[in-house]
Formats: sequence, structure tokens, C-alpha cells
Amino acid sequence: MSLDVLEVAVALEMLGKFTVTVGTSLIYTFTAELYPTGLRNTASGTCVMVSRTGSCIAPFLIQLNVYFKYLSYVTFGSLAMASAFVTLFLPESFRRPLPETIEQMHKRPSMTFPCITRRKNSKCVTVLESQL
Repeated sequence: MSLDVLEVAVALEMLGKFTVTVGTSLIYTFTAELYPTGLRNTASGTCVMVSRTGSCIAPFLIQLNVYFKYLSYVTFGSLAMASAFVTLFLPESFRRPLPETIEQMHKRPSMTFPCITRRKNSKCVTVLESQL
């Protein structure tokens, strides 16, 4: 391996480590904004438990290299991209009060995306129009 490839590999590994740390920190924020007051502690604990379970399973996914050299990388990358895509469907909470009851939680509008529609004849909408 040349020195340039090694430097790029280390830089990508550090970038991945940074994003994992940021994602773990954001679990607390997203959970607090999504769930009503009565469920907030239980939901936070459940989300953290699931993330810790994923952290425990991750070292075993490295063993997928036995079957195909890049299978563990493909698995980690696919799961990361899928989780990033799913977060796009979380409800918008910017400058909105946090839900106090379960009914308020269900009434919150979800984010809108251009050309992703739920009706047959609806038009594209503007994504995250700033109110600043």
C-alpha cells in the first residue's frame, strides 16, 4: 500500500468514527423531540438500548469478510444509507412546541419532499423553506 492510500483510508475511518459519534449524540435529541412527555424517558431508553445492541453486533459483522472481501463494508454502508434515508421521514420540529400527549404526537405533520406525493394529482412542494 502506498502512503497516499493509507492516509485516505485513515481519513475515511476517522470520518466514519466522527459520524457514528454524532449519530449517537443525535439519538437523544431526536427522541426527545418525537415523543410526548409521558413517553419521553421510556422512548429514550429504548432508542439507546437498540443503538447499544447494534454496537454489540457490529464487531461480528466484520466476520462477513470470510464470504466476500467487501461484504462487511457493503453491509455497514447500506445500513448507514438506509438509516439516513429513513430519518428524512421524521416530523419537522423546528420552532414548534414539543408534544405533550400521544394525540398531539400523531397530529404532527411530517416533512414534505419534492415529487414524493401521497395523492394522485398533487404537485411538487418546496423542501424545508426557511422561516428566518
